[in-house]
Amino acid sequence: MRKRTSCFSRLLLSLILILVMSPLANASAAQPAVNGAVVVNGITMPMQEKPIVVKGTTMIPFRAIFEALGMSVSWDNKTKQVTGSKQKLVLELGVNNKIGKVNGKLYPLAQAPFLSGTGTLYINLRFISEAAGATVSWDHAHKIAQITSDSLPSGFTSREIVQFDLLRPDWTKEQMEEIGLRKEVNELGGETRYANDIVTYTYFDFNHDATPGVVDIHGDYAGPRGIRVGDTFEQVMSLFPQLQDWRSSKEGLFYGQVDPYKGFPIGLTGSVYTYEDGAKDVSLATESIYPAR
Repeated sequence: MRKRTSCFSRLLLSLILILVMSPLANASAAQPAVNGAVVVNGITMPMQEKPIVVKGTTMIPFRAIFEALGMSVSWDNKTKQVTGSKQKLVLELGVNNKIGKVNGKLYPLAQAPFLSGTGTLYINLRFISEAAGATVSWDHAHKIAQITSDSLPSGFTSREIVQFDLLRPDWTKEQMEEIGLRKEVNELGGETRYANDIVTYTYFDFNHDATPGVVDIHGDYAGPRGIRVGDTFEQVMSLFPQLQDWRSSKEGLFYGQVDPYKGFPIGLTGSVYTYEDGAKDVSLATESIYPAR
């Protein structure tokens, strides 16, 4: 488990994950843009590129809809094919191909997927949503697509994190000493760590934290929702609603808020830290970087 200095006051889970993605190939498709939105279970999805209506068919950027439906995503740049998967469901779509696949079965599409002028792949909103077990309605007057589903992933809750037996954000250093965890002090980095073979608690001394700032789960031991070190990035991200595109956020947030004055995540948040070698560190936090003093 690699370590990095964290800005958060109450980070409760850090897992190192690898994501390998091929960039979309550039291609152009002159299509009319729609000044609208997509709402998933009452939450408006922020998108850099808007939905597009082609001959009455609503098309949407593929990654936004796949992630909103809790599906992992892969893109084959050679074949120009995108695959979305979730549990026993596998959807396959190809650029300019009017036949889609659902678990290997062929289905005709009203509109073939296409690449926009910026290289974004657009796919059929209704086909994807209904194949994933969601209900879709289109408000033509307001240009809003409504998607509802009982099977979509829910947001992480503070209670869910705290109830996990190893994550004890309320433990002080004195309590760590009492239970006999190994102690390591990094005076240069301003950190104190307590650890055993399963978990490591890190206190940020420079921030004068009385309780742990980061809890790292090691090896094959399962954390909240069964997350394990070594799980793929797609596996972990599929467990959370993608309320925003983490790639467009300086802090890498995929849900939660940013303090408009300090520019740091606040409250219950999920974020992604990207290392130079491409590894991803997914972090779940319950409190602000700057607790009340």
